[in-house]
Amino acid sequence: MNIIEGDNPSIIKVGTTPLYSFVFEIESDGNFVPLDLTAATIEFIGNLKSDNSFKWNAAGSILVAANGTFTAQLDATDTDTAGTYIAEIKITKGADIYKSDDFIIKILPARVTS
Repeated sequence: MNIIEGDNPSIIKVGTTPLYSFVFEIESDGNFVPLDLTAATIEFIGNLKSDNSFKWNAAGSILVAANGTFTAQLDATDTDTAGTYIAEIKITKGADIYKSDDFIIKILPARVTS
């Protein structure tokens, strides 16, 4: 399987609400083709890298099911704690579950002013 990220930020600031876009592909006859997302459930999951504690599970929104395209948006409570997070995409379609490779998202602390 293959996940193609759009112009997604890997470094964000505390309290921001970034929108991520993806295309999810699976291997078929030696080629990668988009996974049809019709009737699929999409989860964008993040865990704190230091202790693997759960932080967020944002639902994905399908853009074009046949093309395997979807978005997922983090809200301010998802990004309220600075740190390095291990993120993954999980797609459930019927009895099949597809998971992306892990990828890193860093959340930077708010700038301190005096």
